[in-house]
Amino acid sequence: MIGRYDGVMSIPELLHSGDFGLGTLDHLDSELIVLDGRAYQVRGDGAVVEVGSDRSTPLAIVNPFEADGEFPCPRVGNLSDLDARLDDALGRKDNFLAVRVDGWFAAITLRSVHRQEPTFRPLGEVVKGQSVWTHAEVSGTLVGVRSPIWVGGLNVPGYHWHFLSDDRTVGGHVLDCRAREGRVQYEVGRDLLTEPDARGTDQRPVSNQGRLMP
Repeated sequence: MIGRYDGVMSIPELLHSGDFGLGTLDHLDSELIVLDGRAYQVRGDGAVVEVGSDRSTPLAIVNPFEADGEFPCPRVGNLSDLDARLDDALGRKDNFLAVRVDGWFAAITLRSVHRQEPTFRPLGEVVKGQSVWTHAEVSGTLVGVRSPIWVGGLNVPGYHWHFLSDDRTVGGHVLDCRAREGRVQYEVGRDLLTEPDARGTDQRPVSNQGRLMP
């Protein structure tokens, strides 16, 4: 949020930690999507490319996805409605949730940002120049993480969604969507492991009640 965009973990290291998740790349270089063990970049011009092993990330959240349950995706008219319907179905407000929605979308609005160069600006300023696209009748996967309220300061509480189409040509950070049909899979996060940052901070496990553990 404050503009620290230098990569602190390589993409191969990230993929060793999890096969599902989202984030960004070094220099805030667009949107990062980790799906089925592969990392994809959605650039500021909308192009989707697989991320090379030479890249790194300043911020990502991933897990080795093993679904705890699944159910049909509710037919919703917007993203807020989807979030609310999932909250009703999933509960567990104190836990992280990894949520995968494979489906068909009548419309989906996406964004990405362009690569930044020093001196870095805060994220709130960068997104004022974001690129936004809307696609109609597209099938693909919503890659979502729901962070609990207590995580404020480590991540933004609530849902964070990225999207990748089945043909790997459309993607980005999700601003809105209209879901026709699909399947929801979810996994309850019971622990959070933070990796060292650029200053060499020791990694520490975090309980799902938000207490940093020694």
